Amino acid sequence: MKEYIFSNTVTVVEETTVKADSYDEAEDIFLSLEGETHEVERLNGEFWECIQNPDEEENADKYQAITNNNADYFIQENEHDNS
Repeated sequence: MKEYIFSNTVTVVEETTVKADSYDEAEDIFLSLEGETHEVERLNGEFWECIQNPDEEENADKYQAITNNNADYFIQENEHDNS
């Protein structure tokens, strides 16, 4: 069995309520990770990619990437070899 590894970027928005006598005190409390925190939004799947694909690694030696005018083309090595 092969192992595929995916990376997924997740953005979590939290709001923290802090009770204090002044803004400076509230900021200190917040920065010390105190207060009442609630998750208000979670954006999942904004960007994901396969960061390790054994199928691509197996085929890497069979194909050669060519870039021409910002377009990617893949040709099999020795594809045009007439021998």
